[in-house]
Amino acid sequence: MMLSDGTIQQLLDTGDLVIVPMNVERVIQPASIDLRLGGHFLRIMQDGEFEQEIEAGGTFAIDPQECVLATTHEWVQIPRELVGRVEGKSTWGRKFLMVHSTAGFVDPGFRGQLTLELHNLSPRRLTLTVGQPIAQISFLSMDAPVLRPYGHPDLGSHYQPQTGATRAAC
Repeated sequence: MMLSDGTIQQLLDTGDLVIVPMNVERVIQPASIDLRLGGHFLRIMQDGEFEQEIEAGGTFAIDPQECVLATTHEWVQIPRELVGRVEGKSTWGRKFLMVHSTAGFVDPGFRGQLTLELHNLSPRRLTLTVGQPIAQISFLSMDAPVLRPYGHPDLGSHYQPQTGATRAAC
């Protein structure tokens, strides 16, 4: 079952769900929380990667058909009884920017900033501003708390607790 704004707010108030810092304007939507673009980027190029840090309010351009790893501004901590789903904001979807290619699932127990897989499907260069809403996270309730949350030693979890845009672990 997908959680409503009221349930999300209750979980934030009790500290069971953690998202910091919270964006004070328009953060909780009817069934999701807006996530803002962080300032750490990994540009994937033919001959390797180029890492870049940009201050809040600064801009980052992504060329047509380019793929870039970026991070959310927020740190999230998902409780053992929830699953998170990251999706793009419709404003960016209508400009043909994908915020994740395949990794929109956030496991129960995950802690860290989320890495976004930005892909510009548009024929135009897109300019992103650090700190602007880029994605949203919704939550689904599990039938019971998981026995081995993300980060459990038996799972080999690679990205706990990640900060910044994080390249593949393998």
